[in-house]
Amino acid sequence: MPVEEFKFSMDLDNPGPRKAKDEQVQELRLDDLDSDLPPGVGGERSSDLVVPEVAPGPAKKAAVPHEVQAQKIAQDTTIFRDGSASLSVFADVLSDAYGEEWLEWEPETIWTMVKRDFGMMPNDRAKEKIMALAFITKRDEAWTSWDIFLNVALAVNDQEANFHYMQYISPAEILRALKEMHSIRDVKVGEEVRGYIANICLNEGLVLLPDMLEVAQEYLDIMGNDTDLRDAVREKVQSIDMDNLDNIELDEDSIGIATARTIAILEAAKGT
Repeated sequence: MPVEEFKFSMDLDNPGPRKAKDEQVQELRLDDLDSDLPPGVGGERSSDLVVPEVAPGPAKKAAVPHEVQAQKIAQDTTIFRDGSASLSVFADVLSDAYGEEWLEWEPETIWTMVKRDFGMMPNDRAKEKIMALAFITKRDEAWTSWDIFLNVALAVNDQEANFHYMQYISPAEILRALKEMHSIRDVKVGEEVRGYIANICLNEGLVLLPDMLEVAQEYLDIMGNDTDLRDAVREKVQSIDMDNLDNIELDEDSIGIATARTIAILEAAKGT
């Protein structure tokens, strides 16, 4: 296992009942990972938070359209207080404000700078997404280790990681996570993660994996998937207008049911 832990902060000395959601402050702990992280991301934390000074420089270049849009989203919907924005929106806002420098900062420094410059402290959901974003921007383990992938996927889907029990994530949520991760970096999904995805989809009764879930199709087939039914579903899906699903009619047989499950994944993941 390349990385033993990828987790949010939690009380290891008191592993009792899960705290109420509004009492939990969970953060991806990059400093729990290997010591080969660049300075300022991992390692020993200083007891005194030092907010970096921004040296004066030349005037900013004119923002390109997507940067203007990111700034507007930050102002209009207060993404740091709400936390529901996508990883790519957080990436645009933070990079526009701080360049790539923020990726080297300790979490407490990021929160302090955001509060200073945007007038609000990020909520727990925003913090988890920002830490997930920082991690996948610099490292590949979320694509190669199933447990790290799960924690990133939970953050993408606005869920909190809890290490007292195994958490469930749906195929649609996995698809949403893969799309958001791909929007940040294009990294090949490793065998361990593909096997994990296939196992989730098998338990959900899927025979044909749509869109980016297709990376796990081979592993699903190895696990005993009905390949004849898979091929029939693929033929059926290809004949359907995916932009006009309101009037679709499917037979209540094995092909119709399996097709409906595949379509439901695509519908649930829309908007990503």
